[in-house]
Amino acid sequence: REAYNEVYRDHKEDLMKVLCLASQQIFDGGKLLSDDDAHQQIGEDGEPIELRSDGVGLEELLQDASEAQAAMKQRIAKGTSWAATTHKAFTRTGRDDAEGAPRIADAEEVDTSLCDGAFDPGLKSREAVRQKAKMLQKHFEIALAFNRVHDIARLTLLYDTPSNMLEGLLQLKRAFKVAKVENNFEVPSTSGERYIIVLVELAVNGRKHIAELRLQLQPFAHAERRVKTLIARLESALSSAARGRATVGSRMSRTRQMLDARKYVTEASDYVDPLRRSTALVPTGTKATAGQYRPGAWPQAGAGAGGVVGIDTFGGSRVVTRELLTTMQSVVSSRYVAFALPKTLSGLVLLLS
Repeated sequence: REAYNEVYRDHKEDLMKVLCLASQQIFDGGKLLSDDDAHQQIGEDGEPIELRSDGVGLEELLQDASEAQAAMKQRIAKGTSWAATTHKAFTRTGRDDAEGAPRIADAEEVDTSLCDGAFDPGLKSREAVRQKAKMLQKHFEIALAFNRVHDIARLTLLYDTPSNMLEGLLQLKRAFKVAKVENNFEVPSTSGERYIIVLVELAVNGRKHIAELRLQLQPFAHAERRVKTLIARLESALSSAARGRATVGSRMSRTRQMLDARKYVTEASDYVDPLRRSTALVPTGTKATAGQYRPGAWPQAGAGAGGVVGIDTFGGSRVVTRELLTTMQSVVSSRYVAFALPKTLSGLVLLLS
C-alpha cells in the first residue's frame, strides 16, 4: 500500500496509463495484439498461439535458458561485469553465490533506453521448474511439459517512474522479439505486487527459447523484498520450532501461493489443487458463483482519504493470516503435547500403582 501511495502521489497520470495498458499476445499470423484488437482484425475466432520453447527435456531447456539469460544481460548492460556474471537461483535468504558479485545493475551500467536498473534472480532452479511444470500440466497430459515454463531464464527490469516504464516497454519491443505482454498492475497479487511481464523469444543453439522480463517500479521492488524477507524469517522460525515437521512446510508453501495469487482469496483449501487455481477467475463485472473469484477491479480514483485510491489490494489477507495462525497453533500444540504427554502418563502410572 505504501509503495502504491508513493507512486500515485508523485506520478498519478502516468500510473493511470500503466494501469490502463492492454495486455497483448501473439495471434495467428504472428501479430502481437490485445484481445480487442484481435477481435477487430482477426475476428472472434482468432486464438492466441500457445508459447513453447523448442527445447526437449529439462536438461536441454536448462542449457538453452543459461545462454538465453546471458544474451538478455548483454543486451541490457552490454560489456559490463554484471552481464558477464552467472548467478544461481536467488534464495529466500538473499544469500549470493557468485563470490559477492552484485545481482543489481544500476543506471550507469544498463542501456537507459530500456530500463533504469536491472536485477538478476538467476536461472530458475531445477526443482522449481519441476514444480511449475506440474502446476501447468493439463489433466490429459502424461508427461510434464517443461517447455511451457517461460521463466527459467528471467530478469527484472527496474524503473524510477511509470513514464520510464512505458518508454522502456516501447523500446523493448524494438530490441527483442516480444511474444507476450501481461499487465499485472490492474490486478495485483494478494501481497500487493504489481508488475508487467514481457515474454521474449530468443534463438539459442538453433532452437527457440521463451524467456521472461519482469518490469517493475522501484518502490514496488523494495516492498517486495521486504515482504519476502519477512516470510522467509517466519518460515525459518516455524520450521525450527516444529523441528522439521512436513505439515509446516506444506502450510508455508500454500501461504506463499496465496500471496502470489492474482485474485481474491476466500478459502485456503482452494489453493491445494492447481487445476482449480487456473480456472477460478471470472471476468470483472460479472457475478461470481460459489468457488469462483473475481479479479481485483480497480475502483474509481478519489476513493479513500485525500483522493488516493482505497483499493483492498490484500483481498485475501484475512485468509492468509488465518492460515499462518493455524500453522503456528499446530507448532505450539505439537510442542506442548511432546512436553506434557510424558508427564501426564507418568502421573497416571503413579495413581494406578
